[in-house]
Amino acid sequence: MSLYYILLNMILISIPEELVITLMTIMWIGRYDLLDRYSIRKNLIKIMIVVVVPCVVIFSTNIFVLKLDMHLRVITNVTIFSILMLILLKSKDVKKVTSFSLMVFVLIFIQDIITFLIVVYLLKIDVSTLDFYPGVNFLITLPERIIQYGIVYFLYLKKNALVSVDVARLWRDNQFYRSSILIPASVNLIILIILYNYFVVKRSLVLLAENLQLMIVVIVLALVALNIMIPWITLMSVFPKEKYKHRIKESEEV
Repeated sequence: MSLYYILLNMILISIPEELVITLMTIMWIGRYDLLDRYSIRKNLIKIMIVVVVPCVVIFSTNIFVLKLDMHLRVITNVTIFSILMLILLKSKDVKKVTSFSLMVFVLIFIQDIITFLIVVYLLKIDVSTLDFYPGVNFLITLPERIIQYGIVYFLYLKKNALVSVDVARLWRDNQFYRSSILIPASVNLIILIILYNYFVVKRSLVLLAENLQLMIVVIVLALVALNIMIPWITLMSVFPKEKYKHRIKESEEV
């Protein structure tokens, strides 16, 4: 593989994946001080320099240069990531950092496997060749990245919020919130049923060009991912109004 494709793979695949793994690990460990809204930019640069970029370079070297087998790569990657996380967090609790790092790696790996299984089943793609096609690999991983970064963003907003939101009460009392979830969900469900019947049951997908097949599958998966994230995106959009109402109510009680 040429240097161009290696760099493209690092930019499109490795960096987004490594960044979300790092952010999830930080959140899971409970170090939200690194994600404080007043210092998030400075800390993100620090996270990129200390953990993300070194990991991406080392992991890519293991894959494309040293050509290590999967088992050895996993052990090496988790070990290096844990060491860099210890440096980033300035922590001496090796057991805690390593265990949480491993847990996040496992969760991300499971998501990757599920996504790849769906795509491989529908398109009959050889997974072993995906590293050599960064563009295709990027499209395949796009739906799961939407979910992952959506979760990270939601947790970031929730942790940096001034008041908490009662989701159950918001669902019960806010018509806009209910409609913004139910309407897109219903439309997406109908679309997915039609696509499933047309492309999976009737196997019409195989009659199309490979590029078009990939585009359709990615769009469907991205649609599912967005459908999952719509409630949380909507929650964040109505959150300022709820916070304002909360403050007004408190002032009236006083």
